[in-house]
Amino acid sequence: MKIRSIEYEDIPMVVNIHKEAIGYSLNARLGSRHLSHIYACVLNSDSAIVNVIEVDGIMVGVVSATTNPDKLSAEIKKSLSFKQKLLLAVSFVIRPWLIYNLWEHFRLSPTVVYKNILINACLTAIAVKPQYRGKGLGKALIDSVEDYFRSQDVKCYRLDTFKTNIKARSFYNQLGLIEAKEIGRNIILLKEIK
Repeated sequence: MKIRSIEYEDIPMVVNIHKEAIGYSLNARLGSRHLSHIYACVLNSDSAIVNVIEVDGIMVGVVSATTNPDKLSAEIKKSLSFKQKLLLAVSFVIRPWLIYNLWEHFRLSPTVVYKNILINACLTAIAVKPQYRGKGLGKALIDSVEDYFRSQDVKCYRLDTFKTNIKARSFYNQLGLIEAKEIGRNIILLKEIK
């Protein structure tokens, strides 16, 4: 297995992995072009990373994280062209249930305080192809994010998952994340980095 930073030419494969593994995410539901744009923005951000994992030269997983979600969100919004904004608006008009997903996304971005410390750092997405799960690849991807956070002097980070995603919750608990807060359908998990 090999973990490395994403490169531009990896984006189509990363998008496919993301859609296959976590196609229920809002960004995946907004389409491949949108998801490609998101990964390109993360790739260009100085406050975020995207790592991929390969097995026998085949890309099978991806993880993304940021030290500053507000900054990354602003960078993504600023980078959208008028046409991209228009296409997003059309997506919400023709698929109105996405408006709830968008509302829920913003609702899930509350301030998180743990031990009197504001937690900004966030693991934003992790996806491993289903046939490669249970082989330690997800743990390796999270370890790579924690190494990044350590290099940025981050002491604690968060991630969100659905309350009903029992397998993910069990996986995160095994890695030392604690369930800190329930918001709607989601749970916010935290981990102190040592």
